[in-house]
Amino acid sequence: IDATAAQTLRYFSGAGTNLLDVAVHPQTGDVWVANTEARNQVRFEPVLRGHIADHRLTRLALNSGAVTVFDLNPGVDYGALPNPGAQATALSQPTALAFSPDGTVLWTAAFGSDRVAKIATATGTVLSRLELRSTGQTARQMRGPRALALQESRQRLYILNKLANTISVVSTTSEALLAEVAVGSHDPMPVAVKEGRGF
Repeated sequence: IDATAAQTLRYFSGAGTNLLDVAVHPQTGDVWVANTEARNQVRFEPVLRGHIADHRLTRLALNSGAVTVFDLNPGVDYGALPNPGAQATALSQPTALAFSPDGTVLWTAAFGSDRVAKIATATGTVLSRLELRSTGQTARQMRGPRALALQESRQRLYILNKLANTISVVSTTSEALLAEVAVGSHDPMPVAVKEGRGF
Protein backbone atom coordinates (compact mmCIF):
# COMPACT_ATOMS: atom_id res chain seq x y z
CA ILE A 1 0.00 0.00 0.00
CA ASP A 2 1.21 3.47 -0.88
CA ALA A 3 0.51 5.23 2.43
CA THR A 4 0.78 8.70 0.89
CA ALA A 5 -1.60 8.10 -2.00
CA ALA A 6 -3.74 5.62 -0.03
CA GLN A 7 -3.61 3.17 -2.94
CA THR A 8 -3.04 -0.56 -3.11
CA LEU A 9 0.00 -1.21 -5.29
CA ARG A 10 0.29 -4.99 -5.16
CA TYR A 11 -1.30 -8.15 -3.80
CA PHE A 12 0.27 -11.40 -2.60
CA SER A 13 -1.65 -14.66 -2.24
CA GLY A 14 -0.64 -17.75 -0.27
CA ALA A 15 0.48 -15.88 2.84
CA GLY A 16 -1.86 -17.89 5.09
CA THR A 17 -5.46 -18.17 6.24
CA ASN A 18 -5.19 -16.12 9.45
CA LEU A 19 -2.52 -13.42 9.27
CA LEU A 20 -1.49 -12.51 12.82
CA ASP A 21 1.48 -10.15 12.38
CA VAL A 22 3.72 -8.69 9.70
CA ALA A 23 7.31 -7.42 9.82
CA VAL A 24 9.75 -6.06 7.25
CA HIS A 25 13.24 -7.58 7.02
CA PRO A 26 15.62 -4.72 7.91
CA GLN A 27 18.14 -5.56 5.15
CA THR A 28 16.23 -7.10 2.24
CA GLY A 29 12.87 -5.36 2.65
CA ASP A 30 11.08 -8.71 2.31
CA VAL A 31 7.82 -8.98 4.23
CA TRP A 32 7.41 -11.77 6.79
CA VAL A 33 3.97 -12.84 7.97
CA ALA A 34 3.12 -14.84 11.10
CA ASN A 35 0.11 -16.98 10.21
CA THR A 36 -1.92 -20.13 10.53
CA GLU A 37 -3.10 -22.08 7.49
CA ALA A 38 -6.46 -23.84 7.85
CA ARG A 39 -6.66 -27.34 6.43
CA ASN A 40 -10.00 -26.65 4.78
CA GLN A 41 -9.59 -29.44 2.22
CA VAL A 42 -10.09 -32.00 5.03
CA ARG A 43 -13.70 -32.23 6.16
CA PHE A 44 -15.08 -33.01 9.62
CA GLU A 45 -13.15 -32.68 12.86
CA PRO A 46 -12.99 -36.43 13.71
CA VAL A 47 -11.11 -36.97 10.44
CA LEU A 48 -8.71 -34.13 11.25
CA ARG A 49 -7.72 -35.80 14.56
CA GLY A 50 -6.48 -32.54 16.04
CA HIS A 51 -4.58 -31.30 12.98
CA ILE A 52 -6.87 -28.47 11.93
CA ALA A 53 -4.22 -25.89 11.02
CA ASP A 54 -0.54 -25.47 10.24
CA HIS A 55 1.40 -22.82 12.16
CA ARG A 56 3.79 -20.98 9.86
CA LEU A 57 5.87 -18.02 8.85
CA THR A 58 5.63 -16.81 5.27
CA ARG A 59 8.26 -14.73 3.47
CA LEU A 60 7.06 -12.46 0.65
CA ALA A 61 9.99 -11.47 -1.55
CA LEU A 62 9.13 -8.05 -2.93
CA ASN A 63 11.66 -8.13 -5.78
CA SER A 64 10.82 -11.54 -7.23
CA GLY A 65 7.28 -11.96 -5.94
CA ALA A 66 8.18 -15.38 -4.51
CA VAL A 67 6.16 -16.66 -1.57
CA THR A 68 8.08 -19.03 0.74
CA VAL A 69 6.36 -20.86 3.58
CA PHE A 70 8.20 -22.10 6.69
CA ASP A 71 6.41 -24.65 8.88
CA LEU A 72 7.09 -23.94 12.56
CA ASN A 73 6.49 -27.61 13.42
CA PRO A 74 8.09 -29.62 10.60
CA GLY A 75 8.91 -32.70 12.65
CA VAL A 76 5.47 -33.34 14.16
CA ASP A 77 4.05 -36.81 13.52
CA TYR A 78 0.34 -36.10 13.11
CA GLY A 79 -0.34 -39.83 12.87
CA ALA A 80 0.49 -40.25 16.56
CA LEU A 81 -2.09 -38.39 18.63
CA PRO A 82 -1.94 -37.50 21.41
CA ASN A 83 1.75 -36.78 20.97
CA PRO A 84 3.50 -35.58 24.17
CA GLY A 85 6.83 -35.17 22.34
CA ALA A 86 5.26 -32.81 19.83
CA GLN A 87 3.44 -30.90 22.55
CA ALA A 88 6.75 -30.36 24.35
CA THR A 89 8.22 -28.45 21.38
CA ALA A 90 5.24 -27.21 19.35
CA LEU A 91 4.97 -23.59 18.26
CA SER A 92 1.29 -22.77 18.02
CA GLN A 93 -0.42 -19.59 16.81
CA PRO A 94 2.49 -17.24 16.00
CA THR A 95 1.25 -13.80 16.98
CA ALA A 96 4.25 -11.45 16.88
CA LEU A 97 7.53 -10.93 15.03
CA ALA A 98 10.75 -9.02 15.83
CA PHE A 99 13.89 -8.94 13.66
CA SER A 100 17.47 -8.55 14.83
CA PRO A 101 18.98 -5.38 13.25
CA ASP A 102 21.09 -7.42 10.81
CA GLY A 103 18.07 -9.51 9.83
CA THR A 104 19.72 -12.89 10.47
CA VAL A 105 17.39 -13.72 13.35
CA LEU A 106 13.63 -13.43 13.67
CA TRP A 107 11.90 -13.86 17.01
CA THR A 108 8.29 -15.05 17.06
CA ALA A 109 5.80 -15.37 19.91
CA ALA A 110 3.76 -18.59 19.92
CA PHE A 111 0.59 -17.62 21.79
CA GLY A 112 -1.05 -21.05 21.82
CA SER A 113 1.97 -22.95 23.15
CA ASP A 114 3.34 -20.28 25.53
CA ARG A 115 6.76 -20.13 23.87
CA VAL A 116 9.00 -17.70 22.04
CA ALA A 117 11.14 -19.03 19.19
CA LYS A 118 14.36 -17.86 17.58
CA ILE A 119 14.32 -18.38 13.80
CA ALA A 120 17.19 -18.31 11.28
CA THR A 121 15.87 -16.14 8.45
CA ALA A 122 18.15 -17.69 5.82
CA THR A 123 16.48 -21.09 6.17
CA GLY A 124 13.37 -20.55 8.30
CA THR A 125 14.80 -23.07 10.77
CA VAL A 126 13.85 -22.92 14.44
CA LEU A 127 17.13 -22.36 16.30
CA SER A 128 15.69 -22.47 19.83
CA ARG A 129 12.50 -22.32 21.86
CA LEU A 130 12.05 -20.42 25.13
CA GLU A 131 9.47 -21.58 27.64
CA LEU A 132 7.54 -18.81 29.36
CA ARG A 133 6.01 -21.06 32.03
CA SER A 134 8.00 -22.65 34.82
CA THR A 135 8.32 -26.43 35.00
CA GLY A 136 5.16 -27.95 36.43
CA GLN A 137 2.89 -25.02 35.62
CA THR A 138 -0.26 -25.98 33.74
CA ALA A 139 -2.50 -24.20 31.25
CA ARG A 140 -4.05 -22.37 34.21
CA GLN A 141 -0.80 -20.42 34.48
CA MET A 142 -0.54 -19.77 30.75
CA ARG A 143 1.21 -16.50 29.83
CA GLY A 144 -0.14 -15.99 26.30
CA PRO A 145 2.69 -14.11 24.53
CA ARG A 146 1.07 -11.57 22.24
CA ALA A 147 3.67 -8.93 21.32
CA LEU A 148 7.46 -8.55 21.14
CA ALA A 149 9.93 -5.69 21.39
CA LEU A 150 13.65 -6.22 20.80
CA GLN A 151 16.23 -3.91 22.35
CA GLU A 152 19.40 -5.09 20.66
CA SER A 153 21.69 -2.59 22.44
CA ARG A 154 20.84 -4.22 25.79
CA GLN A 155 20.42 -7.72 24.35
CA ARG A 156 16.89 -7.90 25.67
CA LEU A 157 13.64 -9.25 24.26
CA TYR A 158 10.46 -7.99 25.91
CA ILE A 159 7.32 -10.12 25.66
CA LEU A 160 3.82 -8.83 26.37
CA ASN A 161 1.82 -11.68 27.90
CA LYS A 162 -1.89 -11.15 27.23
CA LEU A 163 -3.29 -13.86 29.50
CA ALA A 164 -0.97 -13.31 32.47
CA ASN A 165 -1.09 -9.51 32.12
CA THR A 166 2.71 -9.37 32.44
CA ILE A 167 5.87 -8.51 30.52
CA SER A 168 8.61 -11.14 30.38
CA VAL A 169 12.22 -10.04 29.94
CA VAL A 170 14.58 -12.42 28.11
CA SER A 171 18.32 -12.20 27.49
CA THR A 172 18.94 -12.68 23.78
CA THR A 173 22.48 -13.92 24.47
CA SER A 174 21.80 -16.55 27.15
CA GLU A 175 18.16 -17.02 26.05
CA ALA A 176 17.22 -17.07 29.73
CA LEU A 177 14.06 -15.64 31.24
CA LEU A 178 15.36 -12.82 33.46
CA ALA A 179 12.17 -11.37 34.91
CA GLU A 180 8.40 -11.19 34.65
CA VAL A 181 6.76 -7.92 35.61
CA ALA A 182 3.05 -7.30 36.21
CA VAL A 183 1.52 -4.79 33.82
CA GLY A 184 -1.31 -3.70 36.13
CA SER A 185 -2.00 -3.79 39.82
CA HIS A 186 -5.58 -5.05 39.52
CA ASP A 187 -7.10 -7.63 37.20
CA PRO A 188 -10.92 -7.57 37.54
CA MET A 189 -11.38 -10.87 35.69
CA PRO A 190 -12.96 -13.64 37.84
CA VAL A 191 -10.50 -16.43 38.73
CA ALA A 192 -12.55 -19.15 36.99
CA VAL A 193 -12.60 -17.19 33.73
CA LYS A 194 -8.92 -16.29 34.03
CA GLU A 195 -7.90 -19.91 34.55
CA GLY A 196 -10.09 -21.06 31.69
CA ARG A 197 -8.49 -18.74 29.15
CA GLY A 198 -5.45 -20.99 28.98
CA PHE A 199 -7.58 -23.72 27.45
